[in-house]
Amino acid sequence: MLLVSGRLYVRISMKNLGPDDYCMVVALILYVIGVSLSTVDVANGSTRHIYYLNHDQIKSVLRYMWIVQPFGIMASAFGKTSVAFLTLRLMGPHVVWRKWILYTNMVLYMLGSIVSCVITLVQCSPVQALWETGRGSHCWDPKIAADVGIFLTAYSAFIDFSLALIPVTILWSLKVSPKKKLGLSLLLSLGVLAGITAVMKALQIPAYVDPVDITWTTFGFFAWASTEISLLIICGCVPAIKPLYDRVKNGKPLLPVNSPYRIKRSYHKSTNHGQLQDFALLTPVNHSTPSTHTTEHTSRSTGDDDV
Repeated sequence: MLLVSGRLYVRISMKNLGPDDYCMVVALILYVIGVSLSTVDVANGSTRHIYYLNHDQIKSVLRYMWIVQPFGIMASAFGKTSVAFLTLRLMGPHVVWRKWILYTNMVLYMLGSIVSCVITLVQCSPVQALWETGRGSHCWDPKIAADVGIFLTAYSAFIDFSLALIPVTILWSLKVSPKKKLGLSLLLSLGVLAGITAVMKALQIPAYVDPVDITWTTFGFFAWASTEISLLIICGCVPAIKPLYDRVKNGKPLLPVNSPYRIKRSYHKSTNHGQLQDFALLTPVNHSTPSTHTTEHTSRSTGDDDV
């Protein structure tokens, strides 16, 4: 919550709020709701072997276990969408195929997440049969939901790695020092950590197919799912709050920047045909130099002020 608050403080101060910030706020809200429900679930006996629980505890644990899943699924979807929008902010108008990759995967993953939520809630009729079997209830083969979950989680890991690597492919073609390239590449590729946790989460999904001790065997899945969303929010906010770090360390003010969707022609020519759009999104603009067109053009060509 502190990182998201810091992110909003930076963006509001720089008058630069965008869809990536709104999506991250939604992701945080969904995550907090999910963690709250999981806490209640644990208090009722989740993460314990099922034979230690009575009938009422088992019913309560299973109910919360299924209810919490849509919040985690959509928190992950909005978190990844936020990171994708942040990456799009940094791209100039001539970066076409990378933009299409991001837009396509954002839409597909969001649709897949919605489908996964629907399957989670409709796989049993009535829905109460998910946690309490009764006469007349009917459920799908649990392998269906497990297969969908494995596919979506594998796709999630692919998106995490893609979101981490795409900015790096642009950064290394810019006219800035290798040290700055390396620093920004590390900053924008933190999502690799979320991708690793997504892989670990996928390995835990088959536990749902064996419901004999489901309150215990699903512990690993929920632990990795929570870790993935936490890292997604953290790694998605760290680049956005870099201006705040620069302000504390170097005293750079958080001054308003131009809209990230408008490009100056002089900046276009000095960044490999507009491949990367605006480093001011990551670093406060330094106004210590004269604000003439020539000086601005030179500073942006060398990357000394904005990187």
